[in-house]
Amino acid sequence: MRKNENASIGVCKRERNRVERLINRLKQNRRIATRYEKYAINYQAMLTIASILLWHEKCMGSDQSNEQGFSTSRTSNPGACLLPPVD
Repeated sequence: MRKNENASIGVCKRERNRVERLINRLKQNRRIATRYEKYAINYQAMLTIASILLWHEKCMGSDQSNEQGFSTSRTSNPGACLLPPVD
């Protein structure tokens, strides 16, 4: 294999790893892992809600939580989670 082919394989593996980790984080929600919803539109709504909760947890930090389980701390740059990370 050529050097640039090896580099592209490495990029693909990194991206695949990121997707697999996201799916595993989403499947920590029992409702998504077992797919209780009968209709696809309801399942999509649950995926959207779970994604929003993951995003909220990442942006607000998971070191402090209130009694409802929502995070109360803020990052030093609250707008940092609005854009995807740059590699």
